[in-house]
Amino acid sequence: MSDLLSDIKHSFLSKKGMLIMLIGITILAAGLRLYHVSSLPPGLYIDEVSIGNNAYSIVTQGKDEHGVSYPLWFKAFGEYKMPVYIYLVSLCMTVLGKTELAVRMPSILAGTLSIPLLYGIVSLLITKTKQREMQYLPIMSAFVLAITPWHIHFSRGGFEATVALAWYLLSLFLFLLFCKDRRSLVLWGSILALALTTYTYNTYRIIALFTIGGYLWYLWQSVKMKKSSLVGICIGFVFLLLPMLLFSMSSAGTERFQQVSSFSTYKDLPVMKQFYLIPMDFLNNYLRYFSFEYLFTVGDQNGRHQIPGVGLLYRGEFLFVLLGIVMLVRMKKRKLLYVILGLLFIAPLPAALAIPS
Repeated sequence: MSDLLSDIKHSFLSKKGMLIMLIGITILAAGLRLYHVSSLPPGLYIDEVSIGNNAYSIVTQGKDEHGVSYPLWFKAFGEYKMPVYIYLVSLCMTVLGKTELAVRMPSILAGTLSIPLLYGIVSLLITKTKQREMQYLPIMSAFVLAITPWHIHFSRGGFEATVALAWYLLSLFLFLLFCKDRRSLVLWGSILALALTTYTYNTYRIIALFTIGGYLWYLWQSVKMKKSSLVGICIGFVFLLLPMLLFSMSSAGTERFQQVSSFSTYKDLPVMKQFYLIPMDFLNNYLRYFSFEYLFTVGDQNGRHQIPGVGLLYRGEFLFVLLGIVMLVRMKKRKLLYVILGLLFIAPLPAALAIPS
């Protein structure tokens, strides 16, 4: 019996066994994200309608709803939308027509592809590790993401955030791959994917800047890359972001932030009061994203953002979070530790600036 169990364990831990399980998990993820997606959730919400309207206008006329030919920024409902998701919907409409499925398809595909991307990221992070329990981490990570409530929910709607997350995971995967094989084309693919996140969803204007800083620090400290190469990366990244940077400094580019900023209520207060109230407000908002209530019970209580009656994670996952903290404390694989802590630190930063928190 022990020999049989050993053979089964070996077969699952082999590259072929892991690949079979990953394919199965990805198919499961696709099914959870595609099942009756045109009617669940029922109807398109206001942002999906705006995205679909502009995408259909691009397909049929080559212009947005305001008559601008192939714009980089789409004016809609008192704000400006990022271009990537709208143009992806346009491509889907050429195949699927003017349907709910076409509006949601980029999110479905991005959510499904995020599963193998996360598997690849964790696999690269644990390369050469000798800790036996770490061998299960990539496939467990892929499975948990595939069935996680928040990811299923956002993958089933026309949310730009899902596509931006997929770009971000692709960037991180390619960066780790570069650190392994040192091919410059892979590194520039990572930089391009990171730049695309900012043209997909607003919060990545902040996240991308912290991430490129982390990339440069690691390339300098661990990869021992020359200063001239690091400067070249900075110049290339700024070049890719130049339209976004110029847009962000305009009144149109700051309009969304002014609408959702949690600090807007303090603008009429004396400067000294703002000096201590704004940091306290930000810290309070930031810490709430790690609260048990937010993660496991009620979420942010916005019905458009979550499955009713369910938090972002299943309550049973709380035990795994505790186990993960213990493993982080004991972890010998420093690269994995730094990446996890870095992502945990960066993730809530943009949201902590906004209301409702």
